[in-house]
Amino acid sequence: MEIKLSAIDLKYVDNIPTYKEDKIRSKAYIAYGSDNKWPDYLYSLYRDVSTLNTLINGSADYTAGNGVQEDYIVNTSGVLLSELIRQIAFDRWLYGGFAIQVIKDQLGRLRELYYIPFNRIRSDENNTEFWYSKDWTTWSPKTIKYPAFDAEKDDPTSIFYFKGNTDQVYPICPFNGSITCCEVEKRINKFHLNEISNNFSGNVVINFNNGVPNEEQQAEIEKLVNAKFSGENNAGRVLISYNDSKDQEVTISKIAEDNLDERYKDLAERSRDQIFIAFRATPSLFGLATSTGFNAEEYQNQFKIYLRTVIKPIQNEIIRAIYKITGKEVIINQFNLF
Repeated sequence: MEIKLSAIDLKYVDNIPTYKEDKIRSKAYIAYGSDNKWPDYLYSLYRDVSTLNTLINGSADYTAGNGVQEDYIVNTSGVLLSELIRQIAFDRWLYGGFAIQVIKDQLGRLRELYYIPFNRIRSDENNTEFWYSKDWTTWSPKTIKYPAFDAEKDDPTSIFYFKGNTDQVYPICPFNGSITCCEVEKRINKFHLNEISNNFSGNVVINFNNGVPNEEQQAEIEKLVNAKFSGENNAGRVLISYNDSKDQEVTISKIAEDNLDERYKDLAERSRDQIFIAFRATPSLFGLATSTGFNAEEYQNQFKIYLRTVIKPIQNEIIRAIYKITGKEVIINQFNLF
């Protein structure tokens, strides 16, 4: 007997944006990722992945602490220095960098500081010129060009740009190693949402054994079945069938399941763990329950380690940035845990 074996081709995820820096035709700035939309993709992960959302918000709060020892207003909009630090801390945790607009008066003296959302900034190859736009997704975005901040120059307005320790034009995303895990968590959530919304039709086959209706009738039958028995509001409803005879009865077949919910549960937990590893954090630091419950002493010890090894270095980056712009030392007040 001749036996032929074939393998089903694996499906690889190919719709996750990739990070790359390319020159854009006829433009002086460099593309920030695939299609110049990498920061928008990162923000979409922050918005859709609850673990990532919690980590970024919590870490930004830890970084900003309880404000600064000597707070003051930094612009005519009434924004305080402590508020500015919280804003740039958020961008530092999400994108890996931050931007501040620096405005000087006619004598070259510092007048105002404004937070610039990092996803709205594009840079030239050498980080000497920057372009600001509210929307980079349009075919021809409206931009404003700014020089890089230089304390020795009297530019009326400039951009202080921080990208961390990298030779790239743009910073490295802090959770870059766990982006696929963020995608896993997001898609598992969508799987469960679809399971709820399609609970009747997803794993059940209904056979009508009295002939094949035309396409219009088939569409009407499908519409009626879905309307009556699909969706989260229809779980547990009873299907009643009226038949002319036993031979024409409706048969309902249950499709064997592969315990996907249990498999996805394990995968979701692993993905969450990997995202926390990328931040060098533990769930208890962010108010998430663990198997051992809450222990105040353990939490304090974990926080001290996280503060010293993760939060402090980023606070120092921000402190040095403020000093370069203003020439003033900044001291961030740490949280009083208990």
